[in-house]
Amino acid sequence: MKDILIRKVSDETHAQLLAKAQASKEGSLEPWLREQLEILAVGPVVKERYAIIIGGKGQIRRYNDSLTSPTFKNTTMEDIQAIEKAANIVRRNAPGDREEAIWMLRNHFDDVYESSI
Repeated sequence: MKDILIRKVSDETHAQLLAKAQASKEGSLEPWLREQLEILAVGPVVKERYAIIIGGKGQIRRYNDSLTSPTFKNTTMEDIQAIEKAANIVRRNAPGDREEAIWMLRNHFDDVYESSI
């Protein structure tokens, strides 16, 4: 097993983590933090910067904590609704949202891919 050392945690953050650990089944900070890290490690990756390109129809871009307005080209009202629905999922940015938005768009459009930005 590897050791992880975290320095310079504020007093307030330490107190909040300690309270959560004491209220858990683990009862103390170190085993509770270990369990939280294991949960985090197996969960999906939540990207903060990416673009979903809908070939010839538009794109959705996510920058850090915000989403730029989706763009549309040569689209029908049905296409716009599908892109806006996916954009709302991307805006939420919870674990699995990026994958859900791509899956939804691929069921509506033929050419959908992700690009790094």
